[in-house]
Amino acid sequence: MILVGSDISVMEALGEYGRPLFGRFRELVLPPLSPSEVARILGLGASEALDAYLVTGGFPRLVSLWRDDETPMDFVRRELGEVAAPLIVTAERVLGAELPAHLAARDVLRAIGAGERSFDAIGRDVGLSATTLERSLAVLDAKRLTMRSLPYSSRPNPRTPRYVLADPYLRFWLRFVGPNLDLLSRRRPELVVDRIQSAWLTYRGKAIEPIVRGVRRASSA
Repeated sequence: MILVGSDISVMEALGEYGRPLFGRFRELVLPPLSPSEVARILGLGASEALDAYLVTGGFPRLVSLWRDDETPMDFVRRELGEVAAPLIVTAERVLGAELPAHLAARDVLRAIGAGERSFDAIGRDVGLSATTLERSLAVLDAKRLTMRSLPYSSRPNPRTPRYVLADPYLRFWLRFVGPNLDLLSRRRPELVVDRIQSAWLTYRGKAIEPIVRGVRRASSA
């Protein structure tokens, strides 16, 4: 019997002590495509492949929609032109499945979606107490939606960690798509594309760091 699920924390719970499947199954996590795999599949150079990865997160479904000779911005422009396009609706489905009853955690996730954020900055942005914020971050961590990192030049300190989204696609969606759903529903994708283009260089500089960190960890393992 093969069980398939997208919520890793739920799938892991099936094999915990006291559960019917404890000790009876082997867990296999299937990660999304890597930046190099995205480059190979789409035939893109290094820079455009990284941009494509920041947009799609390596989701095979999104990568499969890429057309020949499209640039990342061509892909974004085409996808945002259709209100039911996978680039728009996939994140909504993920959030609905992963955080159906965690409203505070959703607010925290949206705050983190703007970029690396400290504990204090997130709390000020969403107006949560330290205790509620800690619980929300614990939920997001258990769902594998966020990661906690330290600047390379910093010494360990409770106020030093930065919280980032683990999924590049979700980060792109929360930064550019989710806040502009009203424009997309009114068939004004060109306005959203303009906003993406004007902010892309700054966004890319921050969004690429967690990916580089992940590559460095993998190469050191």
